[in-house]
Amino acid sequence: MPVEEGLFLSTGSGPGHLVLHTLEVERGHQDSSAGKVTDLRQLVPQDPLSSTQSDWALAAALLLQEQGLARIRVSGRMPIAYFQALVERGIEPVVDLDLLVPERRRKLEPQWRQISSAQEAAEIACRAVINEINQAEINDGLLWSDGRALTSERLKATGSRVLMELGHSCDSLIIAGGPQSSIPHDRGSGPILAGRPIIIDIFPRSLRTGYHGDLTRTVIKGPVPAQAAEMHLAILAAINSGIATVRAGVTGREVHLAVCR
Repeated sequence: MPVEEGLFLSTGSGPGHLVLHTLEVERGHQDSSAGKVTDLRQLVPQDPLSSTQSDWALAAALLLQEQGLARIRVSGRMPIAYFQALVERGIEPVVDLDLLVPERRRKLEPQWRQISSAQEAAEIACRAVINEINQAEINDGLLWSDGRALTSERLKATGSRVLMELGHSCDSLIIAGGPQSSIPHDRGSGPILAGRPIIIDIFPRSLRTGYHGDLTRTVIKGPVPAQAAEMHLAILAAINSGIATVRAGVTGREVHLAVCR
């Protein structure tokens, strides 16, 4: 269940303890698998409609104190406010840069199914965008649709609308054409050029589960430049090489290097 902020304590036995903001507690009871759901206000006095990082840091320290813990491993991404709150209450944080990395890399069946669902939403949205590009007319080197120039903004609106209908969102959806397509992560703006590459990069997040998909495609409407055709053939060869490398036990790095070669 995606939430803006929360705490989850697991000691390795039992279903764990979840702490949520007042507005999220009821949903926590309904949607989470935690054995115990607690309102943050029960641990830290606060404004009922707001909370600060200091509130969450104090709550985390108090929960760990209750467990009698004097030393814990923490992520390198831990905010300094949490680190300081632990130290002030006699709990020694030991930074572990690999904390939970193996657990995150290995997905359980429910997790990869949720990732697959988000990926399917990305594919549906991408098809909708490509269909709109395909139906556009070419006028003076630009794509036109419904009597006006087809723009990155209009195409992004189409992709975003389809994702929302599927219960997903993508705040930074990318549709960049022409020279913009050569700039990594340029979100794209303005009219779409005919006969030039159009980058479509959609990475939706499920509003229900919080899991992501990620999909990038490049399309051209109109005459395909020779250089773009050569690049396309090179990409196909690289993809086929990567697919041939994939098997149980092979690392992502090995597949990556095969594609790069």
